[in-house]
Amino acid sequence: MSEITRTLRTGDRRKATLLTATLRYRLQEVFDVIRAQEMSRKDIRQIVRTCFDGLSAAVDDGFMPDRVEPHLERVEQVSLATECIEGLTDQIDRSHFDQTINGLAESALSGTAFHLADQSPARRLDLLEGLARAVIEQQRLFMHRLEDRLLPYRPSDELFGARPEIECAGTQNAIRNSVGPTLEDAVTLYLEAGAERWRGKTHTSRVRMLSYLVEHVGAARPLMSIEPHDVRGFRDAVLSLRCNYGRKPGLSFAAKQTSNKIKRIAPKTARLIFEPCKAFFAWCTNVEGYLASNPADKVRIETGQPKKVSRARRGFDAAELRTIFTAPMFTGCKSVHRRFDPGPIQIRDGKFWLPLLGYYTGARLGELVQLQVRDVHLEAGVPHISINEDNGPGTSPDERKHVKSKAGIRCVPLHPALLTLGFAEFVQKRSKKLGKGRVRLFGEFKFGIDGQASTEASKWFGRFLDRAGLTGNDLVFHSFRHGAEDAFRNAKQPQYLIDKIVGHSDGAVSSVYGQGVSLDVAYQAMCEAKFPLDVRDILSGV
Repeated sequence: MSEITRTLRTGDRRKATLLTATLRYRLQEVFDVIRAQEMSRKDIRQIVRTCFDGLSAAVDDGFMPDRVEPHLERVEQVSLATECIEGLTDQIDRSHFDQTINGLAESALSGTAFHLADQSPARRLDLLEGLARAVIEQQRLFMHRLEDRLLPYRPSDELFGARPEIECAGTQNAIRNSVGPTLEDAVTLYLEAGAERWRGKTHTSRVRMLSYLVEHVGAARPLMSIEPHDVRGFRDAVLSLRCNYGRKPGLSFAAKQTSNKIKRIAPKTARLIFEPCKAFFAWCTNVEGYLASNPADKVRIETGQPKKVSRARRGFDAAELRTIFTAPMFTGCKSVHRRFDPGPIQIRDGKFWLPLLGYYTGARLGELVQLQVRDVHLEAGVPHISINEDNGPGTSPDERKHVKSKAGIRCVPLHPALLTLGFAEFVQKRSKKLGKGRVRLFGEFKFGIDGQASTEASKWFGRFLDRAGLTGNDLVFHSFRHGAEDAFRNAKQPQYLIDKIVGHSDGAVSSVYGQGVSLDVAYQAMCEAKFPLDVRDILSGV
């Protein structure tokens, strides 16, 4: 990790001079041609891009971990880079920049006829925002190098990437008018039409997957010129995607592919990516009439797998639960990024509380991950969480709540053990951090690239179970849900009451009448449930 990167992340003013030493010689050629006191946007773009060149040079050699467990150190570096990006993005959103970015601007302008204080508010803001974007792109490059030290990096911010020429725009428009829409235009129209009927996560997913098609075939390609062999070529490219293609957002579609068949995605995954392409061409042919025949009609991905058989899952038994809740992540670990190693620190954040909440409520993982702080009601007569699809102010369009079924919309009483262990204090701390786009209770678990709330959290919990030695395929986070239902049944609770708490519907017509079981009755059932292990016996004294 370079000194420059540490300065940018920590805001250490004492090290700000390092930025000057690193960048000044790269900016000198730009400064020699600048004489005016007021910068133009062209001047600012030159300065910002040259700064990015200097910043990127500091991290482009990659990062070499020096600990025994390099994976953990890479995870820690990704976390630090992500925090840096989030902090700078917040500064850009608020148009208010800290001393680190202001110091970087002063360093960039030193030795020139320009002074930051002499610039108009608009030009000063342009420069500071540009420099913040340069640092953000540097951090993206750093994370890219953590994953791959050889592949070229393509900036995702167009300010630092190649900009397409526009001299031929008139010719392109003439072609477009004579032969119909380009592929890019048709995809845009398709996505706009679908936005009215798709859920947010479906729309987001199709935007991403169809961007691969546009990139592979060519944005300016006339739609009418696309033939089946073009679609087959795209299908084959999808089948060549790397297993971890989704973790490298800065790479082009071509760079996400690999010739190593062992490292490619499964045909089943490829089919999920390819299906929106088929749906798009069907829409162009059957709905809008842009095409006389569908070039994707007979192009398919064969998975070569028999009909899916549901994997049997079961609840955790008492011994397995003890293994989980006596793990270092709960009883004490070394650091926030080394939770699997025993140590003196107990970190009671979302990764601590999410399994406990799953154990004592039986709620689905996705339902818990998308909970907002306002969905936790601790001052009510019965402390409970509300699982709903009501999105309050500040909810990101990509993180809008979705409940599996109508029966899933419900209030779940909180078991007394959760409050004894300090869940109320955790919620109170999270409530103080509301605003700035932070509304979810478990914000450290990002929604997956597939738009699902549970994707990333499920992967994390799976890794935790592996480290704990619970490697059976029948054990997942959903096992908490199976265990909760067994706990209610062992307490001889009626099935209609269990269904109310866990969010199932028995399909009976009578279930749609009345308000259903009261929260007081559900809370009494929760208190009487016979859970295999009382976690308070393990953690209360920790």
